[in-house]
Amino acid sequence: MCGGNNPTPPSPPTPTIVTHTLTVGASVAIPFPPTLTNESGFTSITEDADQNTTTVVSPGDIVIWKKSGNISSIDAVTETGGSDVFSINPAPQPSGTWKATVGTMPSGTVETYSITYTINGSSYVQDPQLKMR
Repeated sequence: MCGGNNPTPPSPPTPTIVTHTLTVGASVAIPFPPTLTNESGFTSITEDADQNTTTVVSPGDIVIWKKSGNISSIDAVTETGGSDVFSINPAPQPSGTWKATVGTMPSGTVETYSITYTINGSSYVQDPQLKMR
C-alpha cells in the first residue's frame, strides 16, 4: 500500500456579507407614505401597509436605515412578522442611522418589519419587507 497524500477537501465558500442601505425620505408637505431608496439608487414610493417594498437579503447581511428630507429622526426599526428576522436587532447609531444584522431563515421567507420616523413632531410608521435570498 502506498503512503500517498490524502488531499484536504476544499472548504465551502465563505458567504459574502452585503451591506444594504435604505434611505427613508419624506417631506413636511407629504410626510406619509415615505420613499425608500436602496443602495443601488432604486426608489420606491411606498404605500399604506406597504408590502411592495422588499429588500432581498442573505443571512449575515447588514441593513442600515438612514433618514433624508424633512425626517428629523428614525425612532425605531422593529420586527413585526412574528419571526426573529435579525440576529443582531436594529439599534440606533451615533450618526442617527439604525443598523441590524440579518438572521438565518429559509430561502424565500418574507418578513415584514416597521420603521417609525418623525417629521415636525409627528410619528409615522411604514412596513416594508425583507426576503431571504
